[in-house]
Amino acid sequence: IGADNNWGAFSGQLNEILVFEDRLTAAQMDQVETYLAVKYGTTYTHGEKDYKNSTGGVVWSASVNQGYHHNIAGIARDDNGALYQKQSWSTNTGSQILIGVGGLANNNSSNSGILTNGQYLIWGDNGLAKIPTVATNEFANLSHHFASIWRVQNNGAVGTVRIAWPKTFSNLTLIQSADTIFDGMDVITAMSNEITVNGIVYNYADVILADGQYFTLGTKLAGPGGVTSGLLMW
Repeated sequence: IGADNNWGAFSGQLNEILVFEDRLTAAQMDQVETYLAVKYGTTYTHGEKDYKNSTGGVVWSASVNQGYHHNIAGIARDDNGALYQKQSWSTNTGSQILIGVGGLANNNSSNSGILTNGQYLIWGDNGLAKIPTVATNEFANLSHHFASIWRVQNNGAVGTVRIAWPKTFSNLTLIQSADTIFDGMDVITAMSNEITVNGIVYNYADVILADGQYFTLGTKLAGPGGVTSGLLMW
């Protein structure tokens, strides 16, 4: 839209164009940017500002979720805000967790899941590697979990969701925790089921993510004689 002497014309994909008569207030910008961030899987201001619904309510707190401001994404229904996102992932580079309500489909409109007005489920991670590099002996049949840990803010009691990860490991497992310490007291759910979305095969689990909950993914890595600790090359 237009051009200037420094940068020239825009070249790329434009998802939406929003034109307002007056300059928006900071609060209004938060609401509009939240709508765009949730709808398109972008991270608003690097996770440094609150996400707000159409009434100005905070649906993702930057202070409460400090440290988990990477790759923020979410699902939501906000009728007054013209938003109904039933599945999403972060569009940032690298592999990202995929979450949908009721199930997953090739696109948002084909997802048959249902959210009620006002429900928001937002998640972000700690920015660490999304590969199983953290050794653990807390769980039977698991040897490692991802360094990446996700935190959830659940507004309006969003129920069962489908959490999916591209099929990579033979025994991928979801680990849910009330804190950042993943141990034998936590809930584990096998992600042995498979679903194909846009030609990519995913492992998934159907669970409820409580407000403030943390989760990560675990697996059992094979090694020579079963020893993987400190293994640099094999």
